[in-house]
Formats: sequence, structure tokens, C-alpha cells
Amino acid sequence: MALLMDSFPERPLLGATQRAAWRGLPLGCFAAADHDDARNLWAPYACLGLLIDGRARATIRGSAGTREIHLDGGVAGLFGPEFEIYRSTWHCRDGRRIFVELTPESYAALGVDDELLPDALRQDLATPDPDLHGLLRAMTAEAAAGSPHGALYAQSLSQGLLRHLHRQYGGAAGAGQLRSGARLGRAQLARVREHLQAHLAGNPTLAELAGVAGVSRAHLARLFARTLGVSPHQYLLALRLREARRLLLHTALPLAQVALDTGFASQSHFGTLFRRETGLSPGAFRRSFSAYRIPGDPPR
Repeated sequence: MALLMDSFPERPLLGATQRAAWRGLPLGCFAAADHDDARNLWAPYACLGLLIDGRARATIRGSAGTREIHLDGGVAGLFGPEFEIYRSTWHCRDGRRIFVELTPESYAALGVDDELLPDALRQDLATPDPDLHGLLRAMTAEAAAGSPHGALYAQSLSQGLLRHLHRQYGGAAGAGQLRSGARLGRAQLARVREHLQAHLAGNPTLAELAGVAGVSRAHLARLFARTLGVSPHQYLLALRLREARRLLLHTALPLAQVALDTGFASQSHFGTLFRRETGLSPGAFRRSFSAYRIPGDPPR
């Protein structure tokens, strides 16, 4: 579907390949124009913008009247569903901005459409919300890097953003659908674990895991966290690192192949996460256990 941001005149800071790899909410990052005069803007769904840095001034004339807004870096603006702007004049100095479109299709793709109503958000054109700022920066950094953490991470970030928006700027529907003590059953958990283990080198999604468990995507994420105390993405990362340790100790595979076989985007990405987990680089980890080799072990 056509997005509002596709018509922006500003220089995009995320390329087509980066946006295509990103599996979360429709997301863009732009070098904010020094000056822009836009007319007749409308979208049937809510949109969210964040000025990352710099300073900006906007005059917005719409169906609710005229408002002048002064923005500093870190301030976000939430445009409510079916917002209509007759004319918007924008002045910015040395700024970049993030823009996210909260389309109904995205709610459905993320599995939260049975929990959150896309049209329930209220407009707030200048909110210095540090949690919102942090989530949007994390999403943009992941997309800019080519989404190395995969679909589950992008979807988890996007779900977190939507839940924060609905807690702070609107009402949630269906909050009572999930019993407070509900967890994944033993058979459900076993199927999900088996699916993740079998697809370590791939890019499993919440939709796949929900189908394996027989629940909705939104419920899967919450049931999984309640059962194991971590998100599906965190659990997948733990499985990948465990398998990487096994390959380092029991095979002579090159480090680049270990990274590829365990689903990491690159050897560099693998090394960063492995060091964070173990305190050692993959190569140092392999060498540190060489003293415990026994006859018959493969050569290193």
C-alpha cells in the first residue's frame, strides 16, 4: 500500500533495501527540510513523528484550528486517526526526524488487532516522552543496520511501541481477554522450542510461532514471556549462542560459518553478541578450551 512518507520531499536516511529488511511498523528516517510548505495532508490512520536532533518550528492549520509548535530534539508528535491538515509550514535547523505510520494492516501483521484499536489514539503534537524517544531510536538503529536481529526483534519493538502509545495516549480494547495467570502449556512450549531450534539459521516470525502454539500473535508474545520470563527474540538469541558455543567447541568450522549456521547477520554481529554473553570473543572462547581436548576431537 502507498504510504504518506513516500511522498515526503526530504532526503531519506533509510534506503529501500534497509526498509525492505525491516519487518516492523512502516518506518522512515529523513534529513529534515530547512523549510517546507505542505498542503492538504490527510491519512485515515494515526502517524507518529520524532525530531531526533536540531530545532524546529511548525505552523499547522487544520480542521481543529491553527497551532504553532516549537520542537527540540527528542520531542515527538502523534497525529490522531483521520487527521486533516489544510496547510503546514515547517522550519528546521540541522535536524533529522523519524516517521512511523500506524496502519491497520500493521496492527494485524503484528497480531495486536484483537487487543488494540487503531482508531483509539488521541492527538498530541508535541510530547517530550523519553520512552517513546528510546523505542523510536532503537527501531531506527536496527533498520539502519539492515535488521541484523531479525523479524522477531523488529516485531517485538513495534509491539512495544504500540502498547506504549495506547497506554499513554489512548485506550486498549480486549485487555481482559488474557487471564492474568495464563501460560503456554507444556506441549505448546515444546512445539515452539522445537520450531525455534529447527530454524536457528533462518528468520522465524511471531506469526510462525503463534501458528505452532495455536494462539494469536499478541497472546503468543505475552504467554511466552510469562512462561519463560523472556521474549521470543531473547530466547531465540540464547538458543543461537548456545549452538554457537557447541560448534566452536566440537567442530573446526570457521567463525564466519558458525555465525551463518546459527542465524547471525554477520561475523561481526555474532562476535559482538557472543562477547557480551561470555566475556570472550568466539576465537578466544574456542582457544580457552583447547586444554580440555581428548583424543578423537576434530583438529582446530
